[in-house]
Amino acid sequence: MTYRDHRRRWMPETEVVLRGAGWYPGRSADLTSYAGCLRAWGLPWIDVAAPFLRELGGLRIPCGSGVLSIDPCALLAYAQCCEDIDWIRAFGDRVDEPVIAIGSISHGQILQGSSGRVYAHYDGLVLLAGATSDAAIDALVRDVPLPPADVLPAPDDE
Repeated sequence: MTYRDHRRRWMPETEVVLRGAGWYPGRSADLTSYAGCLRAWGLPWIDVAAPFLRELGGLRIPCGSGVLSIDPCALLAYAQCCEDIDWIRAFGDRVDEPVIAIGSISHGQILQGSSGRVYAHYDGLVLLAGATSDAAIDALVRDVPLPPADVLPAPDDE
């Protein structure tokens, strides 16, 4: 994929923020630790999240709602210390698809479903950050208002 292809993925201001956070075309983080964290807590690895985590894993990205931290291990460690790891499975049941924790933002969590959809979870409120990880990053960085996930069609209906 050329640089020109990357530019079409997000709005220009999103790319500027991502580059400032350490992203560059072709970036590839090691996924071994993320997969290990998930296995250690008995959570599934969902392949659709791999490109997102490979490209943005470990970054702390400034956005309108604070800082978006793409670090599933930190999110899972926090959930475990609060003895609340089962909420991830319950979240998957709520959105009717398996999910993988991919990061956190301010007082919320970011999860990606097996459909590719990315969800934001804030104090029990489930929002759709984007139908794809690229759309979600663009919306979160630019602080676009997110719709409730429960008013959207199923992924196959789109």
